[in-house]
Amino acid sequence: MELIIIAVLAFAVGWKLCQLLHTQAMMHLLKELGIKESDLRKLADKHGVMLPEQPSVEAADDLTEIHIKVEQHGSEIYAFRADNDQFLGQGQDRDSLISHISKRMVNVRLIVDEGNDLLQKHNSQNG
Repeated sequence: MELIIIAVLAFAVGWKLCQLLHTQAMMHLLKELGIKESDLRKLADKHGVMLPEQPSVEAADDLTEIHIKVEQHGSEIYAFRADNDQFLGQGQDRDSLISHISKRMVNVRLIVDEGNDLLQKHNSQNG
């Protein structure tokens, strides 16, 4: 009887472990292919598959990433796109710069490639 219980428990643990390994492998594969959860949800909707409610954290993954550079000229801080030098905004400190940029751009994630230390230094002097 004990042998049967051990066999059933070993089978259940093995089953769950296999599911976990397959899930991790699939998540890694999708990440490597650049497939986002929003893409999978669109495909599920197209085929009438109901999925659990999407967590709000995932919305941040769908933001367009824009690489920027920040420069200081006089007392003003200027932000430009890193790829084409398009002017994005200016401000006297980090908060005013972000406020100005947010009036022109929404639903984006800005990644500072150049000048991050300038923002931190300038912001700590004023704050």
